[in-house]
Amino acid sequence: MKRPLLLLALFALLSVSIGMLVWHCLPWSATLQRTAQALFSGRKGDADGAKASTAPKSVDQAVSLVLGHEGDGGYESRWNAISKLSKTLSLEQREILYDFLLSKEKPENLSAENFYEIKNDLLNQLREQASPPPELTGVLTAMYQDKDQDPVIRDYAIQHLSCWYSVVGDKKAISQNLWQAAGERGESLSGTALLGLQKLSASSPEIDSKQVAAAALSLAQDTKVNPLTRITAVQVCGQMGLKQVSSLARNLADTSDSLPLRLSALATLGDLGGNENLRYLEKRLTSASNLELTAVSSAIQRARKRMQ
Repeated sequence: MKRPLLLLALFALLSVSIGMLVWHCLPWSATLQRTAQALFSGRKGDADGAKASTAPKSVDQAVSLVLGHEGDGGYESRWNAISKLSKTLSLEQREILYDFLLSKEKPENLSAENFYEIKNDLLNQLREQASPPPELTGVLTAMYQDKDQDPVIRDYAIQHLSCWYSVVGDKKAISQNLWQAAGERGESLSGTALLGLQKLSASSPEIDSKQVAAAALSLAQDTKVNPLTRITAVQVCGQMGLKQVSSLARNLADTSDSLPLRLSALATLGDLGGNENLRYLEKRLTSASNLELTAVSSAIQRARKRMQ
C-alpha cells in the first residue's frame, strides 16, 4: 500500500476506476481502548520510541536495523531490514516495533516521505506474520484514533485495518473504525475508508452495501467535503451502479474547476452507462480538452459495453 493521496490523484488523472485499496461513525470501543492501554502501559509510544539508543539483547539484527539502532539509520538500511524480518517475530520484538509505529517524531536522517514508506512497509510485514498478531488491531486503532498523528499515517492505518478485516476475529472493532473514518469529511481518509467499506461489502454481509452506497452518494453530493474524498465518492457511486448520481456527474464534468474531479465524473458516467449518459459522452467528445480526451473515449467504450 502506498500513499493514498497520490494514488487517488493519479488514478483520477488517468481516468481509470480508482483501485480497490482495501478500506462512519461509532466511537472506539471501551474494550479495545482498555486492550490498547494494557498493551502499551509503561512504555512511551511517542518521540522516546524513535529516539531510543539501545535495544534489548533479544532483538535480532533486522529489528535493530529497522529501528535505526544499527547501520546508518537511513532509508535504504531500514527498508532492506524490513524485508528480512522474521515471519515469526516474538511478542517482545513486535512490541518494540509497535513503539516505533506509534512514535510521532521523524528520525533526522529520514525524509517525511521515507518515514511514511518505512512505517507502511513495516505494517505490511507485520500483517504477513505466520500467525496473525492479535494485538495488531489495537495498534492500528491507536494510530488512527490519535489525532496528533500525521494525517498520512492515520490514512495508512485505515488502509491496513481494511486489509486486516478478513484475517482477524475482532471485525466489529475494525468496522467501527472504518465507519468513523468515513465520517471525517474534512479529511482524505474519509475516501480511503469508503473504498475499504465498498470492497468489504462485496464479500462481508455484515458490511451493509446499502449503507455504503448511501455514504458514497452523500459524500459525492457534499461540496464542502475533502476534494480527494469527493473524487473517490463519485467514482464509488459509479462502481456501485448508483444511477441517481448521473445528473451530478454530468454537471461536475461540465462545471468543476478541478480536473481530477471532472475526470472522475467522466469515468463514473462510463461505469453507469445508459442512453442519456452515452449521448452526453459522445457530445462531450467533440469539446473535450487534450487532457480529457482519453477519459471521455474510455468512458464511451465502457458505457457502450454495458449496454450490449
